[in-house]
Amino acid sequence: MLCQGDIWSPNILWKTDEYGEFHVGGLVDWQVTQVGSPLEDLVFLFHSTLSVKEYSTNLNDYIQFYFEQLKAERDSMDLPWESLDELIKSYEITYAYMIPILLPLTVSMVDFEKSCSAEIIEQCKDTWKAKVILMAKESVRCLEKHLHK
Repeated sequence: MLCQGDIWSPNILWKTDEYGEFHVGGLVDWQVTQVGSPLEDLVFLFHSTLSVKEYSTNLNDYIQFYFEQLKAERDSMDLPWESLDELIKSYEITYAYMIPILLPLTVSMVDFEKSCSAEIIEQCKDTWKAKVILMAKESVRCLEKHLHK
């Protein structure tokens, strides 16, 4: 499958319909596009856009929605996963190998003085720290569940 490779909120263009609801209007920044697992894009999207609470609370709901949408839109194309459980397992394995790539980017690209106002800089640092801790814990959980047998 074609993977965008850099799917995070600044690269998603939104449009509204006649009811004021938001829908994806397009994606930009395609220079790292490759053929691969769409779960790499999904891990990157969830990592970059979901809060720690949202990720921890609703991840499986989002994965289930993703699976249902793929099944509905696939036409005659076979999916790489025959069941939701297979998709979740594949997502968790993908997460485990994507985090060593994403974590250094997360750490090195943060410039709190440029991205947060002085009034909320401590809140930004706390949010960032919680995200990094989640990434580490989730990576260990996934490794222990699937790769460390």
